[in-house]
Amino acid sequence: MVYQVKFSQLQKKFLITCSLFHELRYKDISSIWEFAGGLSSKPPSSLIKKSRELGILTQDNTDGIKNTKYIFNKQKIDKLLLKGKDTRIGYKDKGGAVTFSFEHDLLLQRIILLKLPLFKGYELSFPVDKSFERLVPDAIMKESQLNHSVIVEFDNDTERRFDFVSKLPRFAEEYSHLKNNEKVDIIFVFKGSPINKMVTFINTITLTRTFTGESIKDWLSNNPKVNMYFITEYAWSTLTQSIVSRTSSERNEKVTSDISGIALSSLDIKALYYYNLMYYLSFENGQDLKLTLDKIVYSDLQDLPLPNLTQQELLKIYSIIPTKQSEVVPHQINDGTTSLFN
Repeated sequence: MVYQVKFSQLQKKFLITCSLFHELRYKDISSIWEFAGGLSSKPPSSLIKKSRELGILTQDNTDGIKNTKYIFNKQKIDKLLLKGKDTRIGYKDKGGAVTFSFEHDLLLQRIILLKLPLFKGYELSFPVDKSFERLVPDAIMKESQLNHSVIVEFDNDTERRFDFVSKLPRFAEEYSHLKNNEKVDIIFVFKGSPINKMVTFINTITLTRTFTGESIKDWLSNNPKVNMYFITEYAWSTLTQSIVSRTSSERNEKVTSDISGIALSSLDIKALYYYNLMYYLSFENGQDLKLTLDKIVYSDLQDLPLPNLTQQELLKIYSIIPTKQSEVVPHQINDGTTSLFN
């Protein structure tokens, strides 16, 4: 059967997003369909069939029907839907070949897929330029309506301390001049629970300076619309849910500098506070930092106390620049009446 090469915008976004992943299971393509804006729980079977007929999708049943792998041909999809434009950013090594770390990318993609439907309305990309001269994160999710970006850096236990820490001054340079309504959440995700490694990296960050000479802590304080988080892979679902809850509230209330109209759950507040790099940089003693990380990583976040936040800390969680209006507005969490202000 010959199909017309015509797809709706929803179908295009679905296919282009699928082509970013190395391999997918059926539950994964259902998640991507929801992320793309599909109202049903799974993509239409006619779309899957059409994709096979056009040669942009192959199915691998080697591990049995229940474990079928769906492999979308990125080159063919780029040619068909993007007029041959390759959406990746390529970086060639000395031998002329584009360099990839398959294991790293596969683990990163599995993490992204866990909560991808939460980011409906965002555009997802996996840049591949890893040159030192250019700041290219592992993954970017951008939502144009709120001008909100989620930047993901993933360490699959192979990152060296210098390579990792050198990214922070470049992030500072990249995001020092955001537009008035632009906000950025940068999430550093670690495979497993490498507490000692995380402590070492954080201790090194305390000694790191931006290109203008600021400490990273001071830079984050002076740039409230940028938040950085340090988490293990097991905290990904909780933190991303909290970030989306915050941005969803902002969308509904059209928040600019006033937090009176929005309220987060106690779990959201805890995630946005306890996983925040600013919290870890407040520790001067390495042993205290290690004990704190142990508790946060190995405890149920619900069991941790609700932080008694200053106004400045709360505004930082919301990525809001303080104004006279926002400095005097009381705030309550939406699952209780306890004030979060000191």
